[in-house]
Order: sequence, then structure tokens, then C-alpha cells
Amino acid sequence: MKAITILLTTVSFLICWSCWITSSHEQEEPRRLQQQSRQQQSLNVLALGGSVTWGSELKERRDLAYPSLLLKENSIQRSDNLAIRASSAVWPSQCLQSMIRDLADEVEYHVILLEFSLNGLMGVQLLLHRLRRRYPHALFIYIDLYSNRKPGYSNCVGSNCRMTQTRIEGLRALLGKVTNAHLLQLPRPKDPLNWENEVKQWFAHDGHHLNSVGHEWIAQHVVEIIGNHNFVSGPQGDWLEGDLCLSWFKNGQVPPPVQLQGGTLHEFTKFKFAYEIPSYATLDINTSSLKGTSPLLLVYMTKGDMYPRVSLNFNNEHFWELDSKSDPKFVENHVTAVRSLGFVVPSPDLHIEIKTINYSSKKKWPFRLVGIVMCAACRTFDPHFAEKDCHQRACFDFVEE
Repeated sequence: MKAITILLTTVSFLICWSCWITSSHEQEEPRRLQQQSRQQQSLNVLALGGSVTWGSELKERRDLAYPSLLLKENSIQRSDNLAIRASSAVWPSQCLQSMIRDLADEVEYHVILLEFSLNGLMGVQLLLHRLRRRYPHALFIYIDLYSNRKPGYSNCVGSNCRMTQTRIEGLRALLGKVTNAHLLQLPRPKDPLNWENEVKQWFAHDGHHLNSVGHEWIAQHVVEIIGNHNFVSGPQGDWLEGDLCLSWFKNGQVPPPVQLQGGTLHEFTKFKFAYEIPSYATLDINTSSLKGTSPLLLVYMTKGDMYPRVSLNFNNEHFWELDSKSDPKFVENHVTAVRSLGFVVPSPDLHIEIKTINYSSKKKWPFRLVGIVMCAACRTFDPHFAEKDCHQRACFDFVEE
């Protein structure tokens, strides 16, 4: 009887031990599979920035720019480069949905790269807010660059704007308010007397853009940051009220929602197009895709006093005069500027008339319109968005290298 009792006790113990092992394995298996899925996850990358990210000064920019180099990693299946040459964050901050709409509106981006240091940080805060809303689980990596043309080279518009420690600290503070945001900085010279040669290996012949070695350095360190991050997938956010941005500046193609009459589409310099209005033109725009009331901004060219004044008639309700003369700070720069005409609601028949007031032979160029911006979502993130004076620096953007 005693032997039977011992046998039953032993069998019971073995059964319980087997159950415990099975239970532990069942609990451990999801964790193991979850970790394995993160390691094997195919990642999508979105790159936004200026001419460096675009690939200026590279022989084969589509292959050698750092967003493309990331595709060498097995974990990265897609890398979309939406950088715009000679641009700050102003345009993507207000036109993010329009930039992505036709390319990859349903794609979940796991990694978002940002690079706007050379042309200025205007619009970065709004851009970060909009990106985080749409891609709540993405890893953000801000790539902070500088120019090697001379020490303290201007990092934004204006002769008094320099790459100071205060600016870098402000950038750190801004990124610190965003979850899963990292700052990747190209190492700066340590020796002020030998600053050029110390970092020369990363720069192209112009001393401003990066060469292939510099792009490889960025790609390598981006991969390291990605490798140390645990990615979590989840539902995407929304665009709130959205945006509708229409531009023909880079490709000379007028998008279908807008019809232009009276002027001429012209390539006024290589790969840069404008709708030139010597005397009179009309714009008819279908804004039905917007989900709410939006500020309406016209984007036009300015340089010193080389462009004429024009009058603007908006839906036969609002009349404006626009002086396309440059702000005194930017007299020598050929830049785009922005003028707010008021607010628009979703409508199939928005109508704008533009008439030149004082165009003459003394003016070198006719009025040049390069785009239209309507960002209803911007007012949600910045209640005073439409009230800002668009002659301030934040409303100007580089268009020349």
C-alpha cells in the first residue's frame, strides 16, 4: 500500500511538473515570437529634408543618398525620399498630406528622417506635430548638419542667423517633447584653427553638401539607432482636417484641382517653373477634398524690387494688393514668399483673379505664381497660424542653391 502511495505521488508530481513546463512554454512563446517578429519586421522609412537628403552633388543621387543606402539593410523594405532642394520645413509642415497622398497614403512608416538644418528650422515644430499625429508609433531621427564653407556658416535665412549652441539646445528641447525622437549630429570640428580639414572627408567639392562618404556616415548611424529601437506596430492616426497644396514649381505640371487662365507656365530657371502673369490671370480651384475651413496662401517669387505689385480678387468678396518686393533682409535672395488671402471652405468653385498694377520694363520679371497652400489641419495645431505676418522670416523659403 505504501509503495502504491509513493507511486501515485510521483506520477502526480510528474504530471504537475509537465503542466508547469507546458504553461511556462505557452507564456514564453508569445514573448519569443513577439521579439522575433520585431527582429524580422520589414520597416518602411520616410525621409523629409532639403538638398542634402535629396542628393545634391552626388553622381547617382537615387542610389547614393542616405535614404537609398538604407535599403541595403535586410530589415528595411521601403525608403521614400520626399526631400525638396533648397527648402526649409515650411512647405512639408503645411503640405504633408498632399506630399504623401499620391505616393503612400496607406503606408505605415516606422522610421521618419528629418533634415532641415542647412536651410533653417522654420516649420519643424508644426511638422513634428503633424507627423506624430499621423504616425503615432514611428521612430523619429532628426539629422543635424552644417556647412563647411566657413566657421559658423549661416544655418537659416538672414545674415545674423548662425549655428549657435543656443539653436542646438533649442532643437534638443523641441525633440525632447516628442516621444521616440533622436538627434543625430554630424560631428563638428574640434579645432577652430583647423576646422576645414578636420571634417573635409564628409563634404562635396562645394563644402556645403555631403559627398558619398558623408551620406554613408549618416546611413551607418541611422542603422545603429534603428537596430537599438524596439518597434511597435499599431493603427495609424489621421490627418485631422487635412491640407490641399498645389505646386508646379518643381515639375511644371499644374495639378487637376486648379485651372489657370491668362498667364503662361514658364521654366524661368533650370528645373524651376512659375505661372507668369504679365497683366491678368484667373485661378479656379476645387477645394472639396478639404474637411474644414482653411487659410488660403499664395506662393510667389520675390527678389528685391524685381517683381511688380498686383491686385487680388478672391471670390468677388475680398480685394487685396500684394507688393512682391522682398523683405529688406532678403534683398539679394531669390526666394518664394507667401501671402494669406483669407479663409476658404470646401467648395468646387473657388475663384481668384490676379491683375498686375505697375508692371513695366523697369521690372525685370512679371509676377510669378508657383503654388497654393491650404492647410486646415494647421489651425488645429497652431490656433494663430493664419494670423501670422507672412512677411516674417517663417514665410520665406530658399529656392536657389
